Amino acid sequence: MDGWQSPGVGGMAPARASEFPSPERGLKGEGTREAAQTIHAAFEAYREEFRAITRRARSRFERREWHEAQADALERLTLYRVRMDPVVAALPQVLGSDTRNRAAWREIRRRYAALTAERPDPEIAWTFFSSITRRVFGTVGVAEGVEFVGDDFDHLPPASTLPVHTNYPCGGPLAPVIRWMLEDLGFGRLFRDPGGDADRVAAVIGQHLRSHRLPPIQVFEMIPTVFYRNLGAYLVGRIRAGNELIPLVLPLLHLDDGIRVDAVLLTSDEASIVFGFTRSYFHAVCDHPRAIVQFLQSIMPMKRIDELYTSIGYNKHGK
Repeated sequence: MDGWQSPGVGGMAPARASEFPSPERGLKGEGTREAAQTIHAAFEAYREEFRAITRRARSRFERREWHEAQADALERLTLYRVRMDPVVAALPQVLGSDTRNRAAWREIRRRYAALTAERPDPEIAWTFFSSITRRVFGTVGVAEGVEFVGDDFDHLPPASTLPVHTNYPCGGPLAPVIRWMLEDLGFGRLFRDPGGDADRVAAVIGQHLRSHRLPPIQVFEMIPTVFYRNLGAYLVGRIRAGNELIPLVLPLLHLDDGIRVDAVLLTSDEASIVFGFTRSYFHAVCDHPRAIVQFLQSIMPMKRIDELYTSIGYNKHGK
């Protein structure tokens, strides 16, 4: 996989429960087990609701439901707290006198690590856990042994071995390949002029290749997930031309007369502006967020990883 890998992550074996501290003596095993399961169940509920809200972005864009899209963005932004608060309130009943016992939380953390080791998004699950411990203990700074910290993330399993992009080989004219990419988005007749858009995008890319004296394109590598934000949608990918890797971002607008490509962005700086830090985050379905972030970092190497996580809606993990 091209692009960034978390320090120490590349090639590491998946995290195992045995890699975390063993159970502490004298603790109430049932309480720590129930606490870990309670936190994991709350995270599962959070992720399912996060996905459901995110998936609505496509229909909002297709139907031009801009006010509803704004409401969805607010709902998703507050969802983390909505799912976390009841857990924090319930833990004293589960743990009793061990509620603020750091030895108990080391065991809860070990059990939670085992529950989340096979997830496609363990880094997000671990951040959720750490958010809860910080609320319980009022942590300022880092509480090693209680929350997940940098060394723990070194043991994350590799990002998805499945490619997060679709290949569009190019051995001739650009316009037919670009139209193929646009048609794969599934917007169908909502596109005002897909052929004309493909021609215009091809002309801009062709000019960029000539002005930078770049070799012919071998393949377009595009993330099949559309990135939605506010009134726009974005097709995101990269172009391989010889040894060059060129960012490609196509902003789409849905106007009264249909969807059209609004611009062609072909530099890391332009892509970075699109993925700039803002409280208006992208809605993009990402079952393997770390793999998506790695892809994005390959076209924006100067962009901080935390900013990329934040840009796709994982603002707590970005922090």
